[in-house]
Amino acid sequence: MKIAEGYRRIMEIQGIPLGELPVISEKLETANGQIDKGHSGQYLQLAIGLPLSNSKQDFEDGELKTTGLWNNLTKESIKIATFEHLLPGMHTNLTWEKTEVFKKIRNFLLVPCVKSSKNWKDWSFEKPIWVSSDIQKHLYSYFEEDYYSISKHVVKEISQARMLHTTTGPNKFLQIRTGDNKPYTPVFYGETQYSNKRMAIFFTNRFVRDLVNLHRGTSSPRSVAPDSYKYT
Repeated sequence: MKIAEGYRRIMEIQGIPLGELPVISEKLETANGQIDKGHSGQYLQLAIGLPLSNSKQDFEDGELKTTGLWNNLTKESIKIATFEHLLPGMHTNLTWEKTEVFKKIRNFLLVPCVKSSKNWKDWSFEKPIWVSSDIQKHLYSYFEEDYYSISKHVVKEISQARMLHTTTGPNKFLQIRTGDNKPYTPVFYGETQYSNKRMAIFFTNRFVRDLVNLHRGTSSPRSVAPDSYKYT
């Protein structure tokens, strides 16, 4: 399925409570009527007929990402790629368009999921936000700047055998931080340990919040992006 078809199908189900959508509910129900982390994205895939798989891309030509809305506010950062896969490219100064980060975000749908109830059957998906490097070229220039800033910092820290910590790009769109669960796994580049936990690169919660607010026509106390042209 291509991303344009996915967009059309999501538009058809927006605003409909999840409990009213004809999907395989037994795969989604968990203890106390909750859904495990990540299941809202799987639910969306099932609802639009997108197979669950281990493929590198959700669509033939892009990715599908979801973010939860609680009381009209999203607080989530969104994982893009596991960090250790990016290190060789950072050390060889791989061009932006050839990086794993660009490939993962060059064309994606971000779909807000309203989670105002503890019962997942009351949740609903909103209109998807389509982000593409072919359309929002200036936005991707900010992604690129953040990526190279982070990359430069990472290469310097590892070359001096220092441990990495949360690092955010100058535009506060991209960030590296730990993305591990217990028991934590130390990670190395060659023989140099650079973290006590696995790391990943994320869209920051600020970027996600401001992008969602802009497209929904909403605001929140922590919105800090008057230069909203960056996000469109």
